[in-house]
Amino acid sequence: MSQRKGQHNVIKKLPELIKIYPEIHYHMVGIPSEKEKLADLANNLKVIDYITFHGEVSQENLISILSKSDIFVMLSEETAQGDVEGFGIALLEANYMRLPTIGSSNCGIEDAIDNYKSGVIIDPTNLEDFKMALFEILKNKKSYAENAHKWALEHTWEKCINNYLKVLKQL
Repeated sequence: MSQRKGQHNVIKKLPELIKIYPEIHYHMVGIPSEKEKLADLANNLKVIDYITFHGEVSQENLISILSKSDIFVMLSEETAQGDVEGFGIALLEANYMRLPTIGSSNCGIEDAIDNYKSGVIIDPTNLEDFKMALFEILKNKKSYAENAHKWALEHTWEKCINNYLKVLKQL
């Protein structure tokens, strides 16, 4: 839980999203580096009851949380120090479980999403983009779920390594 991971970008959108999706709930999983800062933001926006801070969890608990979710969201952003999200393997892990994703443009996440198939890439600060992505995925959830799983299977370690080996052999 940090600025780079962009949880604050989701929290800031919750007041408006709750009006459309009153049963929405945001589950945050990960090292709770900035949990207090995020909790303060959620309290100030009066959305704390719509959030669960899980912190670090076991693989078993992660699978349980993901299996009960509708969409995986990672609205990462570049920090003031220039730190950016890399490839976004967590999105592919969610896709493997047939979980569509919403992720940030202008970082490595773009490579982890098959836009409008396994998920939707958006400007992480734009509320309207986020609302559109939610609507799009929820309206076509079955198609996104199937495409997400297929996309993940195209990016297994075995396939990635074989692709690297092909490139290296050409050098």
